[in-house]
Amino acid sequence: RLFLDETLSYSAALWDTSVSTVTDTLNGQPSSRLQAAPPGAVSADSLAEASGRKIERLLDAAGVAWERNARLVRGLDYYRHTAFEFVTDRLGAQGTVLGGGRYDGLIEALGGPPTAAVGWAAGIERLAMLLGDDVIDTRLDAVIAVEDDGQLALAMRALAALRTGGFATEIVATGSPRKRFDKATKIPARALVSIGARDGSPHVNVRGDGERARAIEALVRAL
Repeated sequence: RLFLDETLSYSAALWDTSVSTVTDTLNGQPSSRLQAAPPGAVSADSLAEASGRKIERLLDAAGVAWERNARLVRGLDYYRHTAFEFVTDRLGAQGTVLGGGRYDGLIEALGGPPTAAVGWAAGIERLAMLLGDDVIDTRLDAVIAVEDDGQLALAMRALAALRTGGFATEIVATGSPRKRFDKATKIPARALVSIGARDGSPHVNVRGDGERARAIEALVRAL
């Protein structure tokens, strides 16, 4: 804060309401001074820093590659804590395809109750350029049809295990049990897992082919 207040005195009045506004209004020489600021010089407070660290841990846990940029700002001054961009190296200099951030204080500033919020905007044309001629497989990894309500607990364990294992999975467990299998077959998926009962015991059947379907079957049968 001292660095920015000293070198950017004309922006000092904005500091307490929005760091983004301060850094986003820099032009010419002040901007070059900001570039020379030490890492973390634009951090607003310990709460914002803690929020950023938590998000970084969550991104790591989800396997999302990220890079911290202490000078990244958004053009609207109601953003707070985290701003983000998704960037590609496949579109030249205009590599940002999506950007946004948190703005928890916006609703309250407009007279409403304190409300947590996050928003983003994406460049549709840039996303389309990235897709090109690629063929995207939009199928789920698995869909579970619960054909016997007495096996719902087993089906829920299978659902949790598959999702924890990284398999995109949905479950059909409502409506008439006799119609659930047919409903599940209409959902595009690599594997169809039917869970019911036979002779009073749980019965599991997995339909599908390919390495991913075989992995799904092995995981479910291990429960």
